[in-house]
Amino acid sequence: MPTVRVTPADLEIEVGDGETLMDAAQRGGFRWPTVCHGEAQCQVCFVTAREGDISRPVPGPIEAEGLAVLADRLSFEPGTVRLACQFRPTADCTVYKRGVRPT
Repeated sequence: MPTVRVTPADLEIEVGDGETLMDAAQRGGFRWPTVCHGEAQCQVCFVTAREGDISRPVPGPIEAEGLAVLADRLSFEPGTVRLACQFRPTADCTVYKRGVRPT
């Protein structure tokens, strides 16, 4: 079970097999910033890599479309930004996301 460290809040979230990062955070009692609640439409939930490889698994079509919309507003290297509502981590990593906090 991968563990994702979320900065700057310095939280650790264990993510179950096939579970999205945002779902794991909510299951763990954390509020994750979102407007569309996991539909990959708002891109508000995006995270940026700090340590570890977040490029795997490769984004599916829904996440890829959301990342393309996000890329129109922000500049980032491919594989360094993911949508937490779609990202299913398979290895430990550290990501950056403001606004994550206990509920």
